[in-house]
Amino acid sequence: MAEIPLVVVDAQRSGPRPVCRPSRSKGSQPFGYGVMVIFPRNFALARETPEQCFYLTVKACNLAKCTKYRSLCPGPGALTESCHHRPDRSEPGRHQSGKRLDTESLAELPVYKRYAFSDDGVSAFATRARLAGCRSSPGKEHDEFGQVSTDPGNRSRMMHKRQIKVQAMQPDLPRPLLRCQNSGNRLYRNRDDHGVILEAQEILAERGFSVQYHQPQTLWPMLEGKAGPFSRDCRCVFVVEYNATAQLAKLIVAHGGENAHIESILVFDGVPLRAEDLVQKVIERLDTRGEKVA
Repeated sequence: MAEIPLVVVDAQRSGPRPVCRPSRSKGSQPFGYGVMVIFPRNFALARETPEQCFYLTVKACNLAKCTKYRSLCPGPGALTESCHHRPDRSEPGRHQSGKRLDTESLAELPVYKRYAFSDDGVSAFATRARLAGCRSSPGKEHDEFGQVSTDPGNRSRMMHKRQIKVQAMQPDLPRPLLRCQNSGNRLYRNRDDHGVILEAQEILAERGFSVQYHQPQTLWPMLEGKAGPFSRDCRCVFVVEYNATAQLAKLIVAHGGENAHIESILVFDGVPLRAEDLVQKVIERLDTRGEKVA
């Protein structure tokens, strides 16, 4: 239960070897849910371009360091291992330290509590080298001093403290990107099909059919009030996923999304989706729903 920041980069690569992450046909949502059971304090940021791989990773590191929450950055190996598309170094990522205490600040405190309660749930921390400062804590539930505690009241307060953190970090989480907003239909996809979605969007536009492209950047916690409105405002939301169980679509519905408006396009044969294939699947689903397609 130690609130130590940790960034886990989930770089998926194809291959049946058990030591590798699951192939693209399995998806990463179960991995995220599993980690949430083990470490019940984390968030997930999704990346789709090499530039986002850099800046969202910096964002994840800063959030993890400032809030002491675990950070997951799901992304395909083709992006996370890319050495040829580095962002402009004239705009480096900005480092944030959060509530770090220096020697002077520590000296002003009557007593240092590593996990002290605060309004935003985030405790000020000091490194081991600081006088009277200590970051050590056991892996079990602890009190404000970092000592093991089995007191039910303390456990309830600590869990409430972590939930406050989730709410406090909401303004700092990356918002979704939306392309072509004036449309009643939307393509929803995270991670490695950025180019395919854009190309499919152009093909559909050439055929006289306009669709939005909703690119989420924060998967968990799904931003409050975001899942419901966008799925209700659109006649049809196409959720494109490389798995057989509609993991992302179920996550949207679980957070208030309109299930009747969601159409899952699932690919799990191991072959990357092409833009023409995606266009054909979209048109077929719209025909089934009775929508007019040019």
